[in-house]
Amino acid sequence: CDQESFIFWRKKTTNNNEILFMDTTVTLDSEIVQAIQQATKQKDKTSAVHMALNEYLRLQKLRQLARLAGTVELRYSNDGLEAMEEC
Repeated sequence: CDQESFIFWRKKTTNNNEILFMDTTVTLDSEIVQAIQQATKQKDKTSAVHMALNEYLRLQKLRQLARLAGTVELRYSNDGLEAMEEC
């Protein structure tokens, strides 16, 4: 399986008001990287992987939110909230 290694992410950390960056090198299958580039329509690999990871995290947050459906009792209905906005 053909693989590629590249740096695609920088983590910003602070240490006594000093900003530090940590490079991360990842090895991925070339076929996966090409598929990600096609799906995201990004020309460079770094942007494609970055966009795909951000989308993955966004979907995970939506799934977590969906699991909360029905577990929280809301004080006001949608109609009640709209009535309050009119005031």
